[in-house]
Amino acid sequence: TYASGFNKRGWAVAANLTYRWAKEGYVEGTFYNALSYFLGVQKKWDNGHSLSLSTWGNPTERASQGASTDEAYWMANDRYYNPYWGYQNGHKRNSRVVNDFSPSAIATWDWDINSSTKLTTSLFGKYSMYKSTKLNYNNSENPHPDYCYAEQLLRYLGRDRHSLPHAAGSRRLEHGLWRMDIIEGKQTNQLGPPVLFKHSGF
Repeated sequence: TYASGFNKRGWAVAANLTYRWAKEGYVEGTFYNALSYFLGVQKKWDNGHSLSLSTWGNPTERASQGASTDEAYWMANDRYYNPYWGYQNGHKRNSRVVNDFSPSAIATWDWDINSSTKLTTSLFGKYSMYKSTKLNYNNSENPHPDYCYAEQLLRYLGRDRHSLPHAAGSRRLEHGLWRMDIIEGKQTNQLGPPVLFKHSGF
C-alpha cells in the first residue's frame, strides 16, 4: 500500500496491491488464486476545482466444490467429499474452475463554489467477466462418479436399476465396491479422453 498525500503542485497518488493464494483449500481438490488492486490519482487547483480518477479490480481463479448425494458422502466416509476433482496424467485437477474479473473505475470532479456550496459530478464504469469450466460428455455417460455410481454397481452385479434393494447390506456392498475401485473410483474419472481418474489410496 502506498499513499503520497498532496504535493506542492496539488497531486496525490494512492495505490494498493494484494495477492491471495492457496494450493488447496479445506475441501480436497480446490485451489484459490486471486489478485486485487487499487489505484487512485487526484489533482487539486487553487480555484476550488479538483479531479480524481480511481480504478480497482480483483481477478480471481478458483476451483469449485460440488454438491453430492447422501450415498456418496456415506460411501466416501467424508462430509467434505468433492466429486469435481480427479487425476489427469498424475496431476490433481478440478473440472469446475471459475474465472471472475470485474474491473471498475470512477472519475470525480469536485467544485467548491463557495464556503457553503459544493458540486460533485462522478462518472462510473464497470466491466464484468465470469466463466466456468465443465466436463463435456456429449452423447456419453456423465463421468462424475457420484452421479453414475449406481449405474456402474448395477452393471457390475448384472442387475437392472429397479432391482437394487435399499437395505443396509446393499449399502455396505456399494461402499466396499467403491473403495476397492470395482466401481470406477470415487473421483471424477475423466478430464478429456482417454484419461481415467482414480482417487489414490482407495
